[in-house]
Amino acid sequence: MLKRTLVLLELWGKYLILSSSTDGKITYGRAAVIFSIACVITYLIAFLIAANRTDVLDNENYLNYFSHNDLLTVLWQKIVSEESILKSFLMIFTEEIFWLVLAHLVGAFLSPAAATVAAVIFLNVAIFLGMSRFKGFPIGVILWIALPMCLSVVGFFQIRQGLAFSVFCLFYFLGGPVVLGAVIASAIHTTFLVPLVIVLMARIFRGERRPLLFIFACIVVFGAIASLGGILFADFAGRRADIYETDEGVSSFNYLVGVILLAAPSLSLVLSNKDRPVGLSQLGCQLSVGISIWLIVCFFLFPIGTSRVGYYSAMFFLFPLVMEIDEIWSRHKMALILNFAAVIILIYGGIKSGTYDQILIGFRGIL
Repeated sequence: MLKRTLVLLELWGKYLILSSSTDGKITYGRAAVIFSIACVITYLIAFLIAANRTDVLDNENYLNYFSHNDLLTVLWQKIVSEESILKSFLMIFTEEIFWLVLAHLVGAFLSPAAATVAAVIFLNVAIFLGMSRFKGFPIGVILWIALPMCLSVVGFFQIRQGLAFSVFCLFYFLGGPVVLGAVIASAIHTTFLVPLVIVLMARIFRGERRPLLFIFACIVVFGAIASLGGILFADFAGRRADIYETDEGVSSFNYLVGVILLAAPSLSLVLSNKDRPVGLSQLGCQLSVGISIWLIVCFFLFPIGTSRVGYYSAMFFLFPLVMEIDEIWSRHKMALILNFAAVIILIYGGIKSGTYDQILIGFRGIL
């Protein structure tokens, strides 16, 4: 076991050092940082493999997903029998058909327990591989582990959300068609329809290079969606709509403050770089800003919309930090200070609300 761990650690170290070097030069300081991150990732993977998931929230649901049940057959019959073509099409997303297909295929080769662990390993490794191409990768790893909505939630027990995000990360960070990545992610978990809308609006206004127009469009579109939220949720929320409830934490003022502070660096970059051609880094900032607008609008108009999408504020906030850490540090220090304050607020809120409890259950299970 020790030998295999050392081999894995060596491979991670070589890969991360090579992939994170943008100028071809490897300094001792950079090598030390990357090797330390490789150690952290190796330990994290070992923990995720060994963690006792018996008492973890939603574990039974995922064991059922990966068991060969008739969910996919029932869904197909439902789509075929639906008279409305629009509703049949939307079922691809509301019923998360890509997730059901994926769970069915993986469940054909692995036991339900092994398939659950494999999904968790894949989604975390995919996110790390994507981020590893950029200088801010060490910060991204640290924040992914530390922030309550990231590893402790979508990276450990809310697997569908985490898998959707990881698939989008692969398309985004590796230079694939991000619209396609967002569409696939939306068919894995319905909540990714919100980032999909943001990606589409960013594409629409890309040629204009008018950040204020993009922000205004987000406010108008999300305001309209949130105003009709009750009707849309009742008609299109999917197979588990009857059990969704608004999380208690998202109704607090501290949560709203944290969301606003998280978007500070991204908003600063979006507004200051209005004359720069839009690339992946700019799209990452727009995603962070757009998600924050959605959460703020829903906070007042449609609270369950904040509850179901809130974790994306922390996850997309990683994008500009990973890709633009040099520019943020040199030109937007105040935004970075606000970001640090937001991280402290979110970690404190996560501890107070018990967000870390599930991953601690898994950790205690291997002691």
